[in-house]
Amino acid sequence: MECPAALVAKWAPGAASFEAIDERITRIQMGAWSWSALIGFLITFDCRFTVEGPARTRRSSPASEGPP
Repeated sequence: MECPAALVAKWAPGAASFEAIDERITRIQMGAWSWSALIGFLITFDCRFTVEGPARTRRSSPASEGPP
């Protein structure tokens, strides 16, 4: 996601893991009871993101945007 790791760290759920790719890109891994809950969490950051997987979630995420 195009969001600094410091901001992700502030709001990410306790079971999520994340890593800074660079100053503005963070990879986050987390689970939820539904894909819509995952997407709902991601859109709260108001940033561009790409769903890498699983495939079903990636196909079901109309809000997902690829890199510019």
